[in-house]
Amino acid sequence: MEGILRDEFHSINNLLNKITTQAGMARYHLEEKGIDLEKIEEEKKRLIKILDNMEENAMSVGEILKKLRKNIEAGRA
Repeated sequence: MEGILRDEFHSINNLLNKITTQAGMARYHLEEKGIDLEKIEEEKKRLIKILDNMEENAMSVGEILKKLRKNIEAGRA
């Protein structure tokens, strides 16, 4: 179970890294075209808050799954 959770965490982390890379590339292209970077910065902060909440929720789910696994194992004993 922990191996599965670890794999899922790494998958989520890889996805977040790809999103960050794509956001950086998009910002570069927008800067080249003279788009308002202040609006981009505000949107970035909003998205970071959303991703932070997603990370916290994923960690909470991981803890719940660990407790569930322990309860299931205790029931088998």
